[in-house]
Amino acid sequence: MLREEALERIKKAYGYDYDIDKAEMESRTPTELPVYMTAAYHAYNAKYVLSRKAVLWEAGCHEYLYIYDVPELTEEMAKQCIEYAYEEGMKLIKPEKGHMCSYISIVIVCDSCAKAAEKVI
Repeated sequence: MLREEALERIKKAYGYDYDIDKAEMESRTPTELPVYMTAAYHAYNAKYVLSRKAVLWEAGCHEYLYIYDVPELTEEMAKQCIEYAYEEGMKLIKPEKGHMCSYISIVIVCDSCAKAAEKVI
C-alpha cells in the first residue's frame, strides 16, 4: 500500500468519530513538520438523580491525535514529531470539573524508518 493510500484510509477511519482538521496540511506547522492532519475526540458521560442539576458523577475523556506524512523517518524527525505533538497537545488539555482523562497520540506514516528512529518511538 502506498503512503498516500494509507493516509486516506486513516483519515476516513478517524473521520467517523473524530473532529478532523486538515488545515494543518495546507499551512504546515511553524517548524515545517510534515503534519498531515490533526484530529480531536471528545466524550462526556454523566449520571443524574431526578434532574440534571443533581449530578452523581461526570467524566470527560479527550484525545488529541497528530498524523504525520514522512517519506523517510529519521531519528531527529521522530523526536521533533513527538515533541511537537506533546507541546501542542498539552496546550489543549484543560483539567476542569469532570475531566477524567486526556490522551495525546501520534501516527507516523512513512515509506522507510531508520533503526535509530524506531528506538526513539
